[in-house]
Amino acid sequence: MTARIPHRELRNSSGKILHAVADGENFIVTNRGQEMALITQVPSDQSEARGLRLRPATRALNMDVDTLVESSMPTSEMLEGLRDD
Repeated sequence: MTARIPHRELRNSSGKILHAVADGENFIVTNRGQEMALITQVPSDQSEARGLRLRPATRALNMDVDTLVESSMPTSEMLEGLRDD
């Protein structure tokens, strides 16, 4: 049986959930009640694994490196200035 869990539970209990996955359990992760992801073990059989479209878990931030600026002002001061706006 596949358990449904909200994404908040995944965030707060990821270690416990991954241990359960290692024991053969599957989870459907929901966001605002909508099914978003399936967490299951990666198959150990290479022929079965080839059928999966696996992508890296990390995604690059959509950030232009040329726009980064160095500043001597502490971040807390920058944030305080933004709050005043």
